[in-house]
Amino acid sequence: DRPARFQSGVDLISVTATVVDGEGHLVRGLPVEAFEIFEEGERQKITQFTSERVPVSLAVLLDVSDSMFGQRLVDARSAVEQFLFELLDKNDEFAVVAFNHEPRALTRWTQAPEVVTSSMATLKPFGSTALYDAVLSALPMMNTRAKQRASLLIISDGADTASDAALRDVRSALVRSDAFVYAIAVDPPAKRAINE
Repeated sequence: DRPARFQSGVDLISVTATVVDGEGHLVRGLPVEAFEIFEEGERQKITQFTSERVPVSLAVLLDVSDSMFGQRLVDARSAVEQFLFELLDKNDEFAVVAFNHEPRALTRWTQAPEVVTSSMATLKPFGSTALYDAVLSALPMMNTRAKQRASLLIISDGADTASDAALRDVRSALVRSDAFVYAIAVDPPAKRAINE
């Protein structure tokens, strides 16, 4: 008697796309014919397509280092509240991680605005900025999310001064994850990219 053999394979690969116009505005309602998918130079057939918004799990990484003192932290808190309480859908979930020279989870995944508001109420800026380390520490949170799409929102003045990780480490980890990363620079002291 030969043992039963089990075979497996990949039947469906999900690709998420966000389309913006030349001015950065979101473009909605594009048909499937507007998209092409290629794998190793070979065009692939799109078997399923939807332009409906899918629920998101958004982890906010909030810089609370010395450089965020005063109005910067006030503005950053306001940005967090606007994103989470005004721009997200009621079906989305969110978590907040504060970081300076080390990351600190302020909340777990939640849909309750009051949890976030109370967790940010007593934040005081101190320490240096380990932005790359914070991104790497937040990625495992994506494994415990309840929603289909994963995103990280970084709110910082953009100057990493203390990470053990390098930008190449962050890029490599993000390629392996399924998380999208967005960044908001809060009143940077000089015109400088947030990923420098």
